[in-house]
Amino acid sequence: MTGLGDQLDFEMELSDKIEVKPIYGWGWFDSGRELLDVPETFIAIGKFVSNSEWSGRITSPDHKYFDAKLLLSKRHTNWDGLVNVQFEHSALGKTTGYAEVKVNSCECSI
Repeated sequence: MTGLGDQLDFEMELSDKIEVKPIYGWGWFDSGRELLDVPETFIAIGKFVSNSEWSGRITSPDHKYFDAKLLLSKRHTNWDGLVNVQFEHSALGKTTGYAEVKVNSCECSI
C-alpha cells in the first residue's frame, strides 16, 4: 500500500510541480458553503507535509485562484490519484473540493 507521498516522492525529487485537475465529486464550496463552479486544471508548486498531505501554491498565472495557498490530502487509503483540495486565496477566501492528480501524465516536467 502506498500513500500520496510514496507515489510522488521520486518525481518530487526532480521537481516540485504537479498538475491538479479539479472534478465535481461532492461539489466545490466557499467558506460560506456556497456551491461554486468546478475550477479549471492548474499547476502547483509545493512539498509533502506528511505521508498523505501536500502543501503548496497555485502557480498557473491565468487561473482564478493564482497564488492561493493549497492543501491536498489523499482521498482513499490506497493511492488512486484522487485528493481532497483546500484553497485559501487572499481576495477569494477559502474553497474546498475534490480533484485528480496525474503524476505520470503531467506536462510540467515531473
